[in-house]
Amino acid sequence: MTKITRRRLLLICFFLSLLFLPASHAVHEDVMNGPLITRGPDGSLVYHPYTNRGDKIIDFSHAGYKANEKPIPDVPVVKTLEPLPDSPTPALRTEQVFIPPESLDLDDGSPIIAVDGGRVAHTLDCPVILEAEREGRPVFKATRRMAVRTWVYCDQCPADSREDFDQPHWIRGGSPVDRKEMAYPEGPDSHARIQAALDAIAAMEPDADGIRGALLLKRGTYYVNGTLTLHDGVVLRGEGQGEEGTILIFNNPMGVGIQGRPAGESGQPSGDAFESRIADAYVPAGSTQLTLEDAGGFSVGDEIRVMKRVNENWTQTLDMKQYGWRAAAYARQLMHFREIPRIEGNRIHFRVPLPQSIVAEHGGGSVIGGEQWNRARQIGIEDLSVVSNYNTLVPGIIRMEPGRIYESDMWDNLMHGINLTWCEDSWVRRTTVMHTSRSSVMLTWCRYTTVRDSESINPISPITGTMRYSFRNNNSQMVLYYNLFAERGRHDFVTGSRESGPIAFVKGRTEGALGPSETHHRWSTGVLFDTITMENGTGGLQVINRGGSGSGHGWSGANGVIWNSTAPYIRVQNPPTPEQNFAVGCESPDLRGNGFILNSGNPLESQSLFVQQLIDRTGLQNAINVGIVNGQLPVELPEEKPVQSAGQDE
Repeated sequence: MTKITRRRLLLICFFLSLLFLPASHAVHEDVMNGPLITRGPDGSLVYHPYTNRGDKIIDFSHAGYKANEKPIPDVPVVKTLEPLPDSPTPALRTEQVFIPPESLDLDDGSPIIAVDGGRVAHTLDCPVILEAEREGRPVFKATRRMAVRTWVYCDQCPADSREDFDQPHWIRGGSPVDRKEMAYPEGPDSHARIQAALDAIAAMEPDADGIRGALLLKRGTYYVNGTLTLHDGVVLRGEGQGEEGTILIFNNPMGVGIQGRPAGESGQPSGDAFESRIADAYVPAGSTQLTLEDAGGFSVGDEIRVMKRVNENWTQTLDMKQYGWRAAAYARQLMHFREIPRIEGNRIHFRVPLPQSIVAEHGGGSVIGGEQWNRARQIGIEDLSVVSNYNTLVPGIIRMEPGRIYESDMWDNLMHGINLTWCEDSWVRRTTVMHTSRSSVMLTWCRYTTVRDSESINPISPITGTMRYSFRNNNSQMVLYYNLFAERGRHDFVTGSRESGPIAFVKGRTEGALGPSETHHRWSTGVLFDTITMENGTGGLQVINRGGSGSGHGWSGANGVIWNSTAPYIRVQNPPTPEQNFAVGCESPDLRGNGFILNSGNPLESQSLFVQQLIDRTGLQNAINVGIVNGQLPVELPEEKPVQSAGQDE
């Protein structure tokens, strides 16, 4: 073979190799030469692709009770209870209570904590510790990272052993053992009689909509030792929030106040499941249809799971291996519950759009059918206050504020005020939750559920990880959090990991937030923060790559939208996959990231993307009927073309 022939052959092989390079080298190209959303001839919104693969912002308006196509029902009362005699109504503690350091009794005989090198408890050479050891008093020695129940603040430790107060460290709350001073009095326990009434309603025959009836708790105070549980078709109703309404004071350490859940086992499907691979090489975000290799086993009306499968090419593209991401931990976790309204050959349709793309080179996807999931339906909690009783002697330290000690009980305190688990077409409305340590309202594996017109007041906990997630979404889809207020939360409006939308936080307000409202970690998609106002505090709004934060949270979200919101800071970053993130019409002194930032500093007058999407899909009269529209004008669209911020990634 001549030298020229070999050169030609090498060139041919080179160009052939280009043809067979993985498509991930050109997965997508951002489209930034036109508006993302415009109005069609009929005035409704038109969504334009933001990549050359057809990815779009999704319609979030399916999020909520019955996809917001019917109003939440006013369920008839079938049982009524009055407060027990001698059930006093105390003044509710609505303000954060700070504890003067000198009030902490170090000589009560309880164990003292010694921490090597820490500033938030006694150090080993603290005079208090040395004196206690000479006297034979109990001394518990621990590392700074241990979760200790009995830490006590001390200002007598040697100055050179204390860390700089300007650094954002934290302390887990704790109190001397066997010492309690509860925030509220103890009253007669109403748990058994309330639960018996709820169970009696659950045993009644449901109507055609699956509703059995409501238990009305007349205004006044009910002391409850334990968790109240609601099942299918049961509503728990009070006569209003606040001291003039229905108050439930819970004594349930580390527990839940009110939970809704299905009877029997949940979390695993029954039936003969079958699976078909997705034939499309690329299914864009925003799609409502896809092609299967074989759709023969599916029928109109079926509930399905659309699965995004991922491989190591996906984690490598995202550059998440450095934080411990492994494809095996995601390959069967990125799921979308949908229903089939139409089938055309091997092409299936579904009403609710997909919040992320499904890409063959990143692992492709499949659709699972034949499953039956045990979910509770038509559960409602409304018009009452959930209040946790807690030990006021448990101290904690405010980060970056030396000497500020506050009540921080996480032990003799409710973790969650209200938790709906595996519920569908259910709701929480007009509720106040006070003093919980982890969340006020949490939705776990729910669908088509609404939390609205409610508030989270005066949380009591250490200010650290897992604490103060005021309104928390936990693997729930098509869910709406509407017109909510939260104070002093770490993550007031927040999602967890591997969550798939639409998930909509709309018309929320926070006061004194201690951290961001955000997609928290590990690839939550299709999340909307719409008309959120964050006042004071150090929190912001963000959909970003959180890198090594927490346990390697990494890319927290994609195809997320922050719309017409105001916060101390706002961050949006674009992952290297087709899904992007958006901030539209937002106002903040610190708004940045390489995501799509449009109309910055110029909030849109008519406010809500969600409202306009709902009007477009169901009509203005329906939007009024379901209580989302109240004389609100259609959404104003920005005139500028979308551009990417030149701001620094965070």
